[in-house]
Order: sequence, then C-alpha cells, then structure tokens
Amino acid sequence: IHTVGFPPIDLIRAGDFAPADEVVAALGIDPARPVILFTQHPISTTPEAAGQEITVCIDALEHARTALGAQIVLTHPNGDVGSDAIIAALTGFAEKHDDVVLRSSLGRRLYHGLLAVCGAGNGVCVGNSSSGLKETPAFDCPAVDIGPRQTGRLRGVNVAHVPVEPEAIFAAIRRGITDAEFRAQIRAAENPYGQGDAGPRIAQVLREIDLEDPALLPKQTVL
Repeated sequence: IHTVGFPPIDLIRAGDFAPADEVVAALGIDPARPVILFTQHPISTTPEAAGQEITVCIDALEHARTALGAQIVLTHPNGDVGSDAIIAALTGFAEKHDDVVLRSSLGRRLYHGLLAVCGAGNGVCVGNSSSGLKETPAFDCPAVDIGPRQTGRLRGVNVAHVPVEPEAIFAAIRRGITDAEFRAQIRAAENPYGQGDAGPRIAQVLREIDLEDPALLPKQTVL
C-alpha cells in the first residue's frame, strides 16, 4: 500500500475549476454574502429516516438564511433509497426563497469553483457527502459533516462533525461563516488528503515496483 494523496486535488492545484465570475453567473449568487453549499444523501442502512433528517437540515439552513444572511446552493442526493424524500423537501425549500438555488448536479468544474468561492469568502460546505471531507481542505473551506454517514473517514481541521440536530448544525454553520480565527486555522492547516501531486507519485510507484515480483501475487483469505 502506497499513500499518494487524493487524485482530484491534482486538478484543483492546477486551477482546473470554474473561476468566481463564472460561478456567480451560473448560480446567480452574490459573492458579498455568505454562501452555503449543501448536499445530503440518504443513509443506506436507515433509508426510512431520510425524510426526517432532511427536515432537520432544512430547519438549520433556514435559520442560517435568516440569521446570517446566507444564500444557499442545494444539490440533489444520490439515487439510493430515500433520495425521493430528500429531493421533495429540497424542491419545496427552494421554491419558497429566491436566495435558495437547487441543482440536480453542479458537475465537478462548477462544484469545485463554488468551493473556491466559499473558501475565499465566508462560505461553508454542509451535509454528509464525502466531498465535504475530501475536497474542502484544498480550498480552505469550512465543512459541516452531519450525522454518521462519514464515520471513520479521514478529516481535516476544517471539518466539524455534528449530530442530526438543528441547533448543532446551525452552530457549526455560524462558526464556519463568522469565526475568523477558525478560518485562519483552516488556512494554516495541512491537507490530510495531499498537496496535489498524487499523479506523479502514482507514476513513481509504478515505475519503481517490480510487477513480476511473486510476493505481489498470493492472496490470503482470512475466515
């Protein structure tokens, strides 16, 4: 096993994402206001809880919208069981407010561009997607990880883990948006997912390893 980093960070380091003006135009957001990027997936082991969990999250987002003046960009969940309830709740929320934007998907380039806007300004990434842990550190973007979906996954100092409770979610969002000292700590912290050189490091491993070494072939099955 060779630890080389997270390959998408190579693209981020190279600047391969949408610039701020393109993000603003595509999503109709005001870069002077706080931005929340939100993605919540159902949990495969408890899909029946998806509706209740998204209701809690929306309560926290609405609190952030009114108390912090945050505008919110929502993206659809994955297609797992329980996603219909989440999409229905997100759609209803977005239809009520002009400063809440719903997209089925942003695509990598626009998604990373929005993370860059959040990191450079006073935005925060919220939800239970793995991208909130793996990609936000590269943009110095605070992240709020909700619930147990990412339990056990490596995370940086920029990530606040909270239970599915509206007060806890809102408090973490508020810290990410308003706490200048916390954001300074994020900028100074090392990214646990690497520095954007995974590709060259993978190539180096493949160049140096002996693929015909018989020690690489045996597979041991443990009962």
